[in-house]
Amino acid sequence: MKKPVKSTPRTFPKVHWPVIFLVCLVCFFQCGFSWKEPWRSSDLSFTLDREGDRYLFRASVVIKAEPACVLETIYQFYHLQQLLKDEADVVELLRQGKDHYDVRFVHKSKLYVIDTVYRRSLQKGLSRVAFELLETKQEGRMIPKILSSKGYYALEIVTGGVKVNYFEETRISTARWDPRTAGLVQIVERDTLSFLKSLKQYAERTACRQT
Repeated sequence: MKKPVKSTPRTFPKVHWPVIFLVCLVCFFQCGFSWKEPWRSSDLSFTLDREGDRYLFRASVVIKAEPACVLETIYQFYHLQQLLKDEADVVELLRQGKDHYDVRFVHKSKLYVIDTVYRRSLQKGLSRVAFELLETKQEGRMIPKILSSKGYYALEIVTGGVKVNYFEETRISTARWDPRTAGLVQIVERDTLSFLKSLKQYAERTACRQT
């Protein structure tokens, strides 16, 4: 009598889901993209576009307050400290000039450290606050190097308050398919939207509240 032959279970190649997810994420961020109003709010909108190594961030938020007060709230170092006290590890005033000052920001995590110095300039005639990256030091290989960054907050008077139009152009040193780019872009997007939401609440409830 023949002994029953044991069947060998079929084996399939192991699927590395984290790798597949990472590839999909990189494709999404690197193939050119743009979206609007991720928060689906009538008060806050946001778009992000890529042109080569340049990333263009555009956002706007409506604040129910006096334009002059909103402009001062965006510019003054004291208010900047209050707005970023829970977001940045360091917010330090380095140099003060006429209608401009240099400020140092440090953001830390277990994977990276980003240490930057920006010049912020008050342009009252244009009703805006401009900023430009002067220095940057980075630690950790998870984040590509930031080559340059500049932009502004421009005010536009609307019914019942003021609309703050935000623009930023950031250049990143990275290969086209470098997955680290997606991570850095997400950080900038998150911090930009968080700051604008905080600015709206802070201006309406504290800095520009009418008694």
